[in-house]
Amino acid sequence: MIGVSEVLMLAIVFLLGLVLILILVWVYRDAVTRYPYGSVKPLLWLLVVFFTHILGLILYILLRPEVIEKGSEKA
Repeated sequence: MIGVSEVLMLAIVFLLGLVLILILVWVYRDAVTRYPYGSVKPLLWLLVVFFTHILGLILYILLRPEVIEKGSEKA
């Protein structure tokens, strides 16, 4: 029989996983707006945050470049 503590632990793990997925989506979408079209850096940041969690998120926030305006991309 599954007890209350097991259900609570499962709910916490599920919520933490959901939060991680939401953070990964945000990091990727934010990085796509900050790097030139076709750059692999958004994917690399996604992997960094996936494997290092909060440390990678802090690094991304500290090291991310300014937003690239449409039409001002350098060749």
